[in-house]
Amino acid sequence: MVAVIQKLREVKDPVMQNALAVELLGTQWEDLQSDVILSLDKGVGALQDWEGASDKAGQALMDNMGVKATAMFRELMVALLPLGEIMLNVAEQILPVLQ
Repeated sequence: MVAVIQKLREVKDPVMQNALAVELLGTQWEDLQSDVILSLDKGVGALQDWEGASDKAGQALMDNMGVKATAMFRELMVALLPLGEIMLNVAEQILPVLQ
């Protein structure tokens, strides 16, 4: 659709442009007129630019020191869990003796 709109924009003769557009787009062209239809590809381009920018922003949010540090801390906690359980078992055995 974008390619069709771009090619229609290149037609400089308004009568020819209108005839081609009516053949290709039918009532959409007649109902919305050239200004609306010919501006659609600009909106698509803007959305594609926005999509690229939002992808970069999302990547930047996920690829920073805070996120990496949090992930490493969580991995450390999981790795130390067995040691913590052993220490808890030892403490449960020793504390009653100390009291």
